[in-house]
Amino acid sequence: MAGWALGEIWVVIACLRMLGGRDVVSLQSNKVELRKEIFGVGASKQYLGQQIWNLRFQPEMGAGRSHRDSGMAFDYGAKTITFASGLDEAEANQLVTLIKQRSNIAETPAPSKSTVRFWQAR
Repeated sequence: MAGWALGEIWVVIACLRMLGGRDVVSLQSNKVELRKEIFGVGASKQYLGQQIWNLRFQPEMGAGRSHRDSGMAFDYGAKTITFASGLDEAEANQLVTLIKQRSNIAETPAPSKSTVRFWQAR
């Protein structure tokens, strides 16, 4: 019963997302905020601009259960953050250009200053 209830909730949320969902990207001086909304209600996450790199278009992949819609993505630390699902490549490339003009997102990660040593020369 609990599995059916969770499945029904998931289906209702997916249908509402298709009908009135959107992703909002807000750029601030040193932060990027991604907000996923359904009819104006949603949750947002903030990311530090200097830790974001490799903003890009992510093409549609897979079939069946492993299907992933096209959209945009960026790397944040060891994670890949995806948003704006359903975009085509031309729209995504325009947004990538616009976001890069208005923020300080790097193409490659900043070098880390790690003190961990995996080996020592003798």
